[in-house]
Parts: sequence; structure tokens; C-alpha cells
Amino acid sequence: MRDLSDALQKISIHDLFIHFGFPLPKSIHPDKPFLTHSPFRPDEHPSFSVFKRDESWLFKDMSPAYCQYKGNALTFFRLASGITDKKLSVREFCKLAQSKPGVMNRAPCSNAIRHDLNRTSNSPSTTHHSKPQLAMRLPTSVELMAISRQRGDLRITALQEAVKRGHLRIGTLYGFKSWLLTDASGKVIQGRRIDRNTPSRYPFARLKYPKAMNAKHSDPNWPLGILETENYPNVILVEGGPDFLSAFHWLEREGILDQTQPIAFLGGENSFTPETSARLVNKRVMMFPHADPAGSHSEAVWKQALDSAGVCDLKIMDFRRIASLSQIGGPVKDLNDLVAYEKHIGKGRLFAFFGAPQFPNRTFSTRASQSHYYSRGIQAAETDPRPNTGNTLG
Repeated sequence: MRDLSDALQKISIHDLFIHFGFPLPKSIHPDKPFLTHSPFRPDEHPSFSVFKRDESWLFKDMSPAYCQYKGNALTFFRLASGITDKKLSVREFCKLAQSKPGVMNRAPCSNAIRHDLNRTSNSPSTTHHSKPQLAMRLPTSVELMAISRQRGDLRITALQEAVKRGHLRIGTLYGFKSWLLTDASGKVIQGRRIDRNTPSRYPFARLKYPKAMNAKHSDPNWPLGILETENYPNVILVEGGPDFLSAFHWLEREGILDQTQPIAFLGGENSFTPETSARLVNKRVMMFPHADPAGSHSEAVWKQALDSAGVCDLKIMDFRRIASLSQIGGPVKDLNDLVAYEKHIGKGRLFAFFGAPQFPNRTFSTRASQSHYYSRGIQAAETDPRPNTGNTLG
């Protein structure tokens, strides 16, 4: 289909709700106006209006804070797909109209695929088996600086390595410009708003936004970066996107980034499958669970899965030991939190800070590590806050 006007006549906003899997109210007529929850943001009370004017279907978010969300079916398509390039969005919109003869095979609303913007990672989708589709591009130097500042001044060169390995991208997710994490599998895309720390630009920032947003069809149980481990002898296992980027920061600082691949579960409730855990059998794995009850649960689940797969070289980093250091300025719950206290950790001493494990080409002395921190007035905890489970490093 060549003519955009023909595509706009053929595809209604109701059709696009069904195409993208956004929830619709029950028992609505496809040819009548309706009011529903916004598909582009958390919306407790329905405020997203779809109506017809001059034979054209239009939409508008009735919330005063989101009144910029309005337009026709093409605008809706651009927001839902994340395609920011206008010419590309028109081409894809017309292609969609051409691929669906008639009226895009409208389905009853009760059969519409339910999609939740706030879905994080409790369970994989059983409705779809396709991979997430989202327009992505390489970040600019200005965007890398913005991401670095947002996550505690991460090293730009470390972020560039994440870009080089295919993990860090930029795109529009649910109407927000976001930094995206993905990998070679194409099974997972998760984004966070790149402007999260600039509330003055958004007067409605007081409203509750999800910190992380999964793209449609993204598999929450897929360990981000697992395929890339094939080329590296060492693996850092973390939880969440910020820790994933922070792993690049710390590994570069330690001088072992060229030997190590970070992997991450983008949610604490996820774990390995036999297929993914088998990829780590001959690797040296360092696990960095969060220092909270959910992190303890993740640690137990991940350790059990890796033990069952036959992973023998597994070290677990205990952030609760760091949180108990009296003068570090904590709390320190995860690897990204630790970036703020980088000055307390000498170069080449990150892993010694957790109990002197051996890591590639480096052997640390526990006594030397302790004297290093006592010299800065930081006293290490005498006892581990949790029982000894046989996972003590060393």
C-alpha cells in the first residue's frame, strides 16, 4: 500500500490495540468510541479516550499531565512500536495495513492479548513465542554520559564496551526515550527512562512509574548475556540492569573486562533453565546477589540451579558484609550502590573486599585486604551476618 491515507482508513486505533496486545474493555464495539486505561503508562483510572472525528480515528490521554499523548492511528503506532524515525514509521504502518487484507482480522475483545506495562519478571508469557521487536540504535556520547550520571558515574569506556558487545542501546519504549538492554539472543529487551533523574522536565514525575519496562514479548526468564559467555572464561552474575552496567564498570577497573562477561537476570524471581545453566559448566562464576530478602532467595535459587548443572567454580559475593562496614557510608545493597563508594576500594581489590577470592590472574591476601581498609578507618565486620553455608570465599 503506497498511500498513507488509505492505510489510515484501513487501520483503526482499536485494531492497533489488538495488534500490539494492549488490554481493551470488554464488550466494546470496534466502530464506536471508548474510554480505557492508557497503554503507554500506569493508569489507575481509565483516561485514554478513543474517538472518531471527520471520519478519522483519534486518541487523547485525558490526564492533564499526559495531554501531549494525542493523535491519529499513525501516532499511536509510532508510540506503541517505539519507532522514532518518521519515514520508517510511515513505511512500517503502511506495510502493516498491506499485510492485513480487509480490517486486520478484528478479533473479539475478550480474546485480546492482555499486556501489562508493569509486568516485570514473574513468569514467562505463555501466549507468545515470538521475540520482542523494537527499533533500537547506538547511543551517542551525550546519551552515554547521561546514563553514566544516572547510574552513579559509571566509566564511559565501560559503557562503550557494553555497546560494543551488543548490550546497550537507545530506543523509545511505551512513549519514553529509554536506554535498553538486550543481547545476541534477541529474546529480551528491557528499558529504563534515560531522563529519570531530570524531574524538572516532567512536572508529573511524582506519579509512580515502573523503574524498568519490558518490551512486548521479552522473555523475563532469559539470562541477559548468556550467549556471549561462550567467548569468555569468567562470568559475573548479577540482578537487574543497573548492576549489569556496573559490572562492566568494575571489571574494567579491575583490569579483567577482556576476560569476563557479565550476565544478568532482569528480575529477582527468575532462574536458569537446564539449557542456560549448562553454558556455565566450564566457567568461573562470581555471583553478586542483592543484600535483601529477595536477593537471598535469588542466591539460593541460582546456586541450586548451577550446582545441579555441575558448575564447580562458583563464588558468592556477600553484600551484607559490606553493608556492615561501619564507616563506608552505606547502605550498600548491590553492585551499583557500591560505585558511590569506589574511593574506599583500591584498584584491583574489589574481590578482596568480599573476602579474598581468587579471580583470573589475581590472587588476593585477606590480611593485606583488611589492613588496607583499617588504614582508612574502616573496620570489617567480625562475623558474617548469616550462617556459614559452605559458600565462604577463598
